[in-house]
Amino acid sequence: MIWATLQELLIQLYPYLEQPTSTMWLSIPMDTQLAVAMFKLATPTSLHHVGHPFGLGKLITKKAILEVCGTLQDMLGHTVLRVHDLLEVMMEFCTLGFPSVIVNH
Repeated sequence: MIWATLQELLIQLYPYLEQPTSTMWLSIPMDTQLAVAMFKLATPTSLHHVGHPFGLGKLITKKAILEVCGTLQDMLGHTVLRVHDLLEVMMEFCTLGFPSVIVNH
């Protein structure tokens, strides 16, 4: 992801990401929360590995990821995440050999 994309997401999410009054959250800027969430979504690694470069513990990392992902889903899901034909997508997963995808005809 390029910096411009991260900045565009931050601009779109900024009105929806709430800053709790807890002192724990006051030191974590929203751009860091977004970067942590994007890092976790891009890599199949532990919370410790994701949070370490940002100086965050596992609990704070998890909370940042959940808050950003929840906001992405709630506020931007209709514009970013689109499945035009769910049956077609499910059939494609089946042809790729994913047995856990069940298609009801």
